[in-house]
Amino acid sequence: MGIAIVKHNHPYRLVEQEGIQDLCVYLNSDALPISRNTTNADIEKMYKKEKEKLKIELNSISSRICLTADLWTSIAIDGYLALTTHFVDEDWILQKRVLNFHHMPPPHGDPILAEKVIDLLRDWAVEKKVFTITLDNASYNDVITEEVNNLDIEVSEMAKQMKLKFEKYWKCYSLVLNFTIILDPRFKMDYVVYAFKKLYPFDYEERAKEVRDKFYLLFEKYENTFDGDLLDGSITGCSGGDLGNDNDDFAEFESQQHANKRNKSQIDSYLDDTRLFSTQELDVLNFWPCNLSLLY
Repeated sequence: MGIAIVKHNHPYRLVEQEGIQDLCVYLNSDALPISRNTTNADIEKMYKKEKEKLKIELNSISSRICLTADLWTSIAIDGYLALTTHFVDEDWILQKRVLNFHHMPPPHGDPILAEKVIDLLRDWAVEKKVFTITLDNASYNDVITEEVNNLDIEVSEMAKQMKLKFEKYWKCYSLVLNFTIILDPRFKMDYVVYAFKKLYPFDYEERAKEVRDKFYLLFEKYENTFDGDLLDGSITGCSGGDLGNDNDDFAEFESQQHANKRNKSQIDSYLDDTRLFSTQELDVLNFWPCNLSLLY
């Protein structure tokens, strides 16, 4: 009954309704009626059990996690913080889980919000596994519209604030977004340079170099974590036929080519290799586990 209440968002008092109790007795003549308090306790046990399972999963994955935190206000003017994690599991499938839906009484200043998010992450024991955090702080700007009565003035002020925020965050472009392009074998660093040249014609080379350097640092961090070749090894779940090779001369040539390639860093090899056609459709998350051992 608790599973049905959670799944369909029913109130706890559902279990006390006569029709529901009659149904339970019809299905099982030995069934005893339960109260909303019992149902509440059962759902609490379910939550704790599922939370522990997710906690173990988050701490067992080898990659880091990304977070989104949303602040919103209910009809009753109560503030809530929704903390969601996004991560790629061991099968290279993108996952999303809501970690917390927490009551947040005012004030909602940056220090208070940051402290609350950190406390929640510590509760999940993932405070050292976070890669990125994206915050939705649009509600902070409500004060802009509270003191204006004229609709034209209100819209104008909102537009000005939106433009200021856009310019602020546009200047501080996200390195992570660039990394996703680099890890797409259709684009790599070439597209980063191309885009920067259009956006920043006077200093695009410097900006592109900064992205490249940060990408190398990120790779080195993961390489040290895995203590060896990050891009080596086979990945379960992807299979291919054995091509075979009866030509000894070609086998020797192939071995030499591979040795020369291994003298370069794995990132250099990836970036220097020919890109895939940019027009072809590609599931990047599926591409990597299926081609890792073949490429590097």
